[in-house]
Amino acid sequence: MTSSTDAPQSSAVSSVPAQTTDGTQEPAVMHQDEQELPFHPTAAGIARHHAQQLLTGWGVDDDEIFDALLVVSELVTNAVEHALPPIALHLKVTSAADGSTQLHANVTDSGPAPSDGTWTSSCADDEHGRGQNIVATLAECTTSSSSDSGAEYGATLTATCAA
Repeated sequence: MTSSTDAPQSSAVSSVPAQTTDGTQEPAVMHQDEQELPFHPTAAGIARHHAQQLLTGWGVDDDEIFDALLVVSELVTNAVEHALPPIALHLKVTSAADGSTQLHANVTDSGPAPSDGTWTSSCADDEHGRGQNIVATLAECTTSSSSDSGAEYGATLTATCAA
């Protein structure tokens, strides 16, 4: 995306389980989506709205959607406040051989910004900094990775999907 006024872009993809080299089966991707977001304070709201529509359509349980929306909001807000554009939300629901399903929410960005965003810069230290704890509390696990091209932060949550 080149400006905060561009409309978000989305695509949906699905796949089948893959065999690993040791013969075990990787979780099957039931649903998958990528949403580019404007690099603007409205990005978290746009991401929540998009995620709610998707997760409802995918049959995710309402209580789990609530938790997922909070996680999505925190991940996107952190990217807008602390990273460089572009940013994108990646959502995926997987199903393991044991029948368990998980929601993977990841946000990618172009790496750390040289300074914090306008909201973080304008408030006292005790008014921000809780997002990572919120995500860690709601998620089964969290991930982060960085490279020369950017960073990715994610969370994996339990997802009960209607058949």
